[in-house]
Amino acid sequence: MFFALLAPAKFALKGELLPFSVRAIGCSMTVVGHSTTSLCVNKMFFPITETFGMEWNFAIYVMSCVVGAGCFYFVLPETRGKSLHELQRLQQGDHVILDKLLAKQQEENVPFA
Repeated sequence: MFFALLAPAKFALKGELLPFSVRAIGCSMTVVGHSTTSLCVNKMFFPITETFGMEWNFAIYVMSCVVGAGCFYFVLPETRGKSLHELQRLQQGDHVILDKLLAKQQEENVPFA
């Protein structure tokens, strides 16, 4: 399930959800995160097998896949039928309130006014 659905989803979503201004950094972070996760899984496989048995490796694997699928389903926005411009406007909508608060704070704390 992981390599069929969840692993490729990370790489597909980075192109859809990241704005152009941070896409290069976000893509790099995705690759580093995927590589780090793969390294940890590979390094932990034999110690877990020797200590707890093979079934615990698969139990942990299944739990992580369920948690990942839940995050993909509940946390990520729906991108079906939306253009790249609409997705970027959707993402900017979350930052509009923060930008207004920061602008207001800067207006109040201007030392040269």
